[in-house]
Amino acid sequence: FFSALSPAATTPPGSSWGLPHRPVVRTTLTRAGVIRRLGRFENNPTSPTRGEIRIAGMHSATPKSPQVEGETDIEEGKAQIGIEINGKYFKVETLRALVHELEERSQSAKSSMACDESIVPERPGCIMEYFERWRHKRDAPPSASLITVAWSVVGSFIGMLVLSCLNSRLKMAQSTFVFIVGSFGAQSVLLFAAPTAPLSQPWNCVVGNLVSAFAGVAVWQTIGDSAALPCLASAVAVPFAIALMQATNSLHPPGGATALIAVLDPEIHEIGFMYILFPAVLASLVHVLVSLVWNNLSSDVRRHYPSTWKPFNWM
Repeated sequence: FFSALSPAATTPPGSSWGLPHRPVVRTTLTRAGVIRRLGRFENNPTSPTRGEIRIAGMHSATPKSPQVEGETDIEEGKAQIGIEINGKYFKVETLRALVHELEERSQSAKSSMACDESIVPERPGCIMEYFERWRHKRDAPPSASLITVAWSVVGSFIGMLVLSCLNSRLKMAQSTFVFIVGSFGAQSVLLFAAPTAPLSQPWNCVVGNLVSAFAGVAVWQTIGDSAALPCLASAVAVPFAIALMQATNSLHPPGGATALIAVLDPEIHEIGFMYILFPAVLASLVHVLVSLVWNNLSSDVRRHYPSTWKPFNWM
């Protein structure tokens, strides 16, 4: 059993292997960790058994004069280690029995669809544990100050005004393209009310809308206009957009609306994949530019934009 412990666990700093001592090591062991310390090297990925574990033992070149803390058996030429689990000491043999009981409970749990196979402490069953997740977990965030509200409102007004004016110019030129759709209302909330949020950053705004527009148009042109599948396009477009956004690390909630609009709006059906450029990419770039100018006029560091230009940490 001593051979399963690392030198750091059996020899405190400044000690030598020839002198008896009483190290105390506190750690949290998983079931696999307990098994390894018993010399049973198994590869059995099961749920961890959590508990406050204290290993108190010694290693000495003169085992006839051992000093071991805790409940131990001392025999001639041999010392065993006592282990404390949640305030109760166990001998090594007792711990072996506990591990054996844990294995039996594990098999029983798999057959009875139990949620947890831990011994200490016992936890409720699947249904109770599931509804425990519905409980209140934290307090509501503090209310925004009037100054914060004013900055958000004015910034959103400027951003939407710019997009609406550009859209009107396109209409006046009798263009089939559009420069604003419903998803830009949601994007405005992120850019001007939560500019430091991870989902509000430039990469998320532009690339998130780009891949979502592609997803919506591609799904519509593939299955949307089929008389046999009138409802399937909406159900496929948004999950497809989510998959593309997560794959490109550009998750952006308005992107779901961008994909859905491409399926539902007949005006978008006419322009096809140009919807990716007008308005998904170009309007997003303009919106981000307005946010850059407006939010950084504030002296509040919590409003400075952006928090990052990098789409991936390795860049």
